[in-house]
Amino acid sequence: MTRKRILMTLTVIGLLLLQHPNLFAEEEKKSLEELLIEKGVITKEDLKDVRQVKLAPWIDSISFFGDLRLRYEYFNYDNGNTAPPTNVAASNLAKNRSGLTGRTFDGMRPTGSV
Repeated sequence: MTRKRILMTLTVIGLLLLQHPNLFAEEEKKSLEELLIEKGVITKEDLKDVRQVKLAPWIDSISFFGDLRLRYEYFNYDNGNTAPPTNVAASNLAKNRSGLTGRTFDGMRPTGSV
């Protein structure tokens, strides 16, 4: 076998091993409620009380959206170029758009964004 083929085989085997979800798991996963009870943060009675709390149905109709865009540019000009006097130009640009959408009782979907 050639070195290239051996390297390719080892790479494929490594990728297959990394995709196995419980390969490196030492113990079974616990829910957040189980961990909070185990650490003594809450009691089982408190957990029952929290599970009985019902939120207003209109909360489910609200959703948040948004995106963040970052851009960085760097230009290094030669000495013969008559661009900026420092021979280097750099710029940063950040754009952020966020907002929320909700459903009204008549099915309209008003949207607000910043």
